[in-house]
Amino acid sequence: MTLLSATVSSRSETRHWGSFVTSVWLAATLSVGPLVLGAFRIWLLLPILISIWLLVLFQGVRLVLSEPKEQGHFGDGADLFAVLFLAYAIFRYFTTPVEYLARIEVLSIISYAAVFWICRYGFSRKSGPLYLLGILAVIGLIVTASGYLFRLQPSLRPFAPELLMHYGTRFCGTYGCPNHFGAFVVMTFSILLSFCFLYRSSWTLRIICFYLAGMMAVAVALSMSRGSWLGLGACLLAMAFFLVRQGYIKWYWPMVGAFLMGLGVALFLYLSPSALSRVTEFPNRLRSNTLDGYVRIELARDALKIWKDYPVFGSGPATFVHMHMRYQSPTYSTLAQYTHDDYFNLLADYGLVGLLIGLGFIVCVTRQLFRYLGEVADVDDSMLVLSALGAWSALLVHSWVDFNMHIPANALVLFALAGIGLRRSSAHVEMSPGWLKRSAFARPLGLVLMLLSVGLLAFTVYTARGYYPYFFAERDYGVRTLDVAFELGQKAVDADPRSPYALKYLGDLYRNRAAEASDPVVCATDAQQAAELYARAVAVNPYNDELLALQGLSYDLMRRYPEAYFIHSTVIQRQPYNGYFHLLMGLHYWRRNMLPDAQTEFEKGASCPHGREDNGSALKEINQILGEPVNAKPPLDAQTMP
Repeated sequence: MTLLSATVSSRSETRHWGSFVTSVWLAATLSVGPLVLGAFRIWLLLPILISIWLLVLFQGVRLVLSEPKEQGHFGDGADLFAVLFLAYAIFRYFTTPVEYLARIEVLSIISYAAVFWICRYGFSRKSGPLYLLGILAVIGLIVTASGYLFRLQPSLRPFAPELLMHYGTRFCGTYGCPNHFGAFVVMTFSILLSFCFLYRSSWTLRIICFYLAGMMAVAVALSMSRGSWLGLGACLLAMAFFLVRQGYIKWYWPMVGAFLMGLGVALFLYLSPSALSRVTEFPNRLRSNTLDGYVRIELARDALKIWKDYPVFGSGPATFVHMHMRYQSPTYSTLAQYTHDDYFNLLADYGLVGLLIGLGFIVCVTRQLFRYLGEVADVDDSMLVLSALGAWSALLVHSWVDFNMHIPANALVLFALAGIGLRRSSAHVEMSPGWLKRSAFARPLGLVLMLLSVGLLAFTVYTARGYYPYFFAERDYGVRTLDVAFELGQKAVDADPRSPYALKYLGDLYRNRAAEASDPVVCATDAQQAAELYARAVAVNPYNDELLALQGLSYDLMRRYPEAYFIHSTVIQRQPYNGYFHLLMGLHYWRRNMLPDAQTEFEKGASCPHGREDNGSALKEINQILGEPVNAKPPLDAQTMP
């Protein structure tokens, strides 16, 4: 794909304004995520996607209105692998059994590709990407400042209190997570450092920027994110290599910098016992052979187990969150949405085919970013490449221990910088020529972009139309009356019948009302409605065993015990270490007055990683009545679990 400058009346003037609008539009879009909880939530991601599709439409219009007289070529190995991965992701979308989850992920992947190509080909002047770099650097400074602010004033943190309790005094900034905060700061740190070394300005301004870059590095250190530390080191090494190779600095300056940084790291570890413990944790576990229970190792093992069962095409986009629960060992005690390793996550979700295509893209981009620009390289070009090289190197390393590629705020910025780094100026066309003529593909490609953008816009609006009713209904649950909750839940289901979240939400409403009903007829009617909704949810997300378990619980409420027993046995067989499933089986036995069997299930659940407390409470209660001729009925709160 290529984006050429538009020409309407004055060719040079239109080029300038097309690039300027593109840079401002991109900067506004990319800045939303880092400033608002990292764009991790779907409610924020959907407007970002809509903005990107509109920007793609704008690029298509520019191409259609241009006079296709541009010289040069476009398209290379990086573009080829990007197209291949896009095609493969779309193929997996149409073949996955979990359409809704795949839909969100594939839309995100398409947005990454769109931003990459816009930044690579959408600027007819270097001023456009330079504006974008400057704005991203400012956003990075704001996010860094938020880290200091929320460390000094924890009550101001704009995210859930449980995150504050979990991460304590670690720098999280506007992200709520120190790992993703650190990754974004490192990427924008590379921009600011490139400015310090290469931008033609007064030494006073450059010294100020160097000081600010130092504050960013300190914020990364205080995030206590080991992945961010590794990323920062990779960023500095890559940038030093580039600067020495291009002749901007002598070889001994990186050596002096490495020595001073080594002293700083040693002092930091000496003054911070918590940082030292984080550095030595993995080596100590490795020496003592106690890697069981270590989150990243456990999740990597789960990913490999999934891959062995789905080796070629993977289990499907965004399915790890449900699949890994079927593969986890009894030593892993928490639920995870991703593997804490983007490469293993890619392997599990997309199989060997997806991993090879992704690695092909990484190799092509990395090779071009490390290319030699020539004896007399343009300083602006060098700054663009250097900023991209530092960020790219940092995230490639960081991705081995975290999942920044699944955080849209960080992934979008990364692919924007990669596109800027690979941007073809006239000086480099001869050095790395493309395969396709620009003049021949301008207008046809513009028409394709316009059609694709309209289709993606409609698809995203459709997704938002189904998501937001569910989002507002769930957000305000407990505040609204029950009748209003049912009305909103039904609207969410009607808006997107393939959303397992909306179906589960409405099913939970019916099930909870059935559990509280004193009239057996009302109970059976509501439980039947719940069972049907859960069955529909299972059909659109067969990997989520919780949905099937809730369907079994609904059958229990209707006293359809054989069907309920079959479901509870199935989910326990799939997830033998999920204590909540043992709890539901125990409640099933309890309703049938099979107290010894219920006791056995509660004992199993109490020894599982999940649901220990609930199983322990149920076990304590049933032990008190075991052996007595009591037709015991489970407590009301147990009937409505989980």
